Amino acid sequence: MKLSLLKLRLIASSVAVFCTASIGGHSSWAQGGGSFVYISNNSQDTVIVIDTSTNTVVTTIALPPPASCTASCLARSPEGLAVTPGGKFVYVANHGNGTVSVIATATNTVVATISLTFVCECSSQPAGVAITPDGSRVYVTDVGQNVIEVISTATNTVIFPSTTEGDVSSLNGPIAITPDGSAAFYTFGTGSVGRFDTSTNNHTATLTVGSTPAGIAVTPNGAFIYVANTGNSTVSVIPNTPNAVLPAMPFNPITTISLPEGSAPSSIAITPDGKLAYVVNENGTFSVISTALNTVTTTGSLPATPLDQIAITSDGSQAYVADSEIGEVDVIITASNMLLATPISTGPNSSPFGVAASGSQTKTLGPPGTTTIFTFNTDTYKITGVTDTGGEQVTVEAFLVPASQFPTLTGFPNEKCIPYGDYSSGGVDTCVEFQVHCQISATDTTPCNFIYLVATGFDLPADLSGGIGGVDFLVAHGVDCRLTSTSVVQSIFLAYEATIKDPTIRGGSRGPSCFVGTYTPGAAPITTGTSTRLVGWGSPVVNSDLNQVKAGSTRPLSFQFFDTLGNPVTNLSLCNSFATMNGVNVCNDVPAVPTPWVNIASYAVACPNGPAVNATTDSTADFAGNSGLQNLGAGNYQLNWKTQKSWKGSCANVVVTFDSTLTVVPAVQGFQFN
Repeated sequence: MKLSLLKLRLIASSVAVFCTASIGGHSSWAQGGGSFVYISNNSQDTVIVIDTSTNTVVTTIALPPPASCTASCLARSPEGLAVTPGGKFVYVANHGNGTVSVIATATNTVVATISLTFVCECSSQPAGVAITPDGSRVYVTDVGQNVIEVISTATNTVIFPSTTEGDVSSLNGPIAITPDGSAAFYTFGTGSVGRFDTSTNNHTATLTVGSTPAGIAVTPNGAFIYVANTGNSTVSVIPNTPNAVLPAMPFNPITTISLPEGSAPSSIAITPDGKLAYVVNENGTFSVISTALNTVTTTGSLPATPLDQIAITSDGSQAYVADSEIGEVDVIITASNMLLATPISTGPNSSPFGVAASGSQTKTLGPPGTTTIFTFNTDTYKITGVTDTGGEQVTVEAFLVPASQFPTLTGFPNEKCIPYGDYSSGGVDTCVEFQVHCQISATDTTPCNFIYLVATGFDLPADLSGGIGGVDFLVAHGVDCRLTSTSVVQSIFLAYEATIKDPTIRGGSRGPSCFVGTYTPGAAPITTGTSTRLVGWGSPVVNSDLNQVKAGSTRPLSFQFFDTLGNPVTNLSLCNSFATMNGVNVCNDVPAVPTPWVNIASYAVACPNGPAVNATTDSTADFAGNSGLQNLGAGNYQLNWKTQKSWKGSCANVVVTFDSTLTVVPAVQGFQFN
């Protein structure tokens, strides 16, 4: 059963700000955009940026040395790297001189160089990098000092360890952090895996795995840790259970997956849906493991050996493998497990080593009415501009949250996040929070300012396949995901439809903003039909097309309104039929108006079939005779809209806003005046 959430929302209190400028500057965005893969070039002290939508190198970033190093430690020799949630920065471990470079993706420039404990003494040797889900801390394996070094992203300084703390002995290099950010896992050359508690910055547990463990990855729902054992051609699977976090207790028993003899697996990555693990083998092959069965389902060939790290795009469609031996990046198309016909060259004398994929997707919006689709696994996130101009750069990222870890939100204490079926595996129901950012264009980082339409579709996991009730949709404005118990959230819920895939309705945000679908456990499940608040305009308005109106005429605007259980709302009050859309907090500043209230206002927009726009923006609704809101009964209402003769040749949208203490919801419809 395909289920969809519809979201409807009024833009902020004063201006229609879609989102803030957090990602920007890539010239490739003008070509349509996508996600990006970052490759550390070990031999040339650079990072290579690949646009996954075109599979071409868009730029190469030089990594500067620290200001005061001896000649013997000037070489950066970058190895591991990781992208922050939201994609704003890339942190690069410079193995050769004990530093970490910070790249701003908006400009593809190095904005900071962080010195580790023994910088420039050639004894701090950072190798692996992992970043907490909230983006606040970076965890680096310093194999020269056998310590985990922790960097604060707020200050770009090392906050742990001192020169004597944190010894974990025989540290190898790769590191991975659980989705809840509670623990980091890493490998030892002696044949074991360690756990680092991020709340205490202590090594808390050790487990013997296969011979010479190298690559390590955590499933998106945090249920399992997968370890590639180079020495005996196996993959170890460790359940991430409560026993694993207690210093006095060993890890639970593990599963061992045998690869063909001589495979020598060295790197591993897991698809965003958690269903497959891709393993790079030093014998020039790759193995695909089903995480449901923990068996190898596919073995494919790679062009050369030795091979280095692997990363998978946020939509799960492509896996990128760095090949230092022949200076290229090989692309596996995951749908077929075939290689892209033409590998991506990283240039002469290059040695690509580390690979990191941005979890975000950036795309260029078309003109008003054009739908832009972001795909995450089998889910979609659709944005259709209403008052945009086209060319805006929108970035969306899916943040995974185990349902059991979703916080209790102020004002919504009984609501839980809605798990998505394609992310829920291993008995762990997993929800998705969508992070949205926007900027004016590929080169202009000014925040966007427009209203948009948004829709998302998803499947429920098996345990909720009977439907869910008390459906809602929440947004936290001005913050990045993940949501916490202190996040200030609002409901922007309009309707929930079962069996209908990805319908589109009106919405907007002010941001950065984090969106999440919720429901109320125990509420009557909805398995067919809809749970709706606002039902579109009644006749003669056409909801699916631009309405042609004679300038100066009066047009009745009628609508129906229902609560989330489908009951008609019979007591709406008119808030202020002359409230402006820009500069005035629509109705919220009128406490004398009882709730629930409704407001209707119009404003000028560009016509979709031509450039005509009102010379002066009409930001108020003019209702014939100031008749007010007419209650026709059974949830039916009407206002008579008096258009102006001066509007001839221009276009306008009408916005309905509704409030019931926590909810502000707009409905937009286009009109052209003849």
